[in-house]
Amino acid sequence: MGTIQKIRTDVNVLYAAIHRIEWLFETFSSVCLSFSGGKDSTVLLHLTADVARRKKRRFSVLFIDWEAQYQCTIAHILKMREMYRDVTETFYWVALPLTTVNGVSQFQPEWICWEPGVEWVRQRITR
Repeated sequence: MGTIQKIRTDVNVLYAAIHRIEWLFETFSSVCLSFSGGKDSTVLLHLTADVARRKKRRFSVLFIDWEAQYQCTIAHILKMREMYRDVTETFYWVALPLTTVNGVSQFQPEWICWEPGVEWVRQRITR
């Protein structure tokens, strides 16, 4: 397999990202941003909110709560939810039993977050 050649342009990454977000709002009647609370999705949330305000639009946010997350991450997500309440249509906070790979145990290869009948790492966030 050959190598992919980079095509250099005069457009920087920030401008390209903003342009793509503007295109989303111009092309689709509804927009939903997947948000993990990490640094990359936080930057994308900030940019999307800025564009939404300029275009007088709203968008939804989807956050999947995996139960075993750092408390500072949960606090950050709550802060972002409040900060962008004016431009978010719906903030979907999903806390359901979901099966995922368990990377911390060789005896239990899968883990189910929010599993019924099992003691949880922390309590669910309520509205």
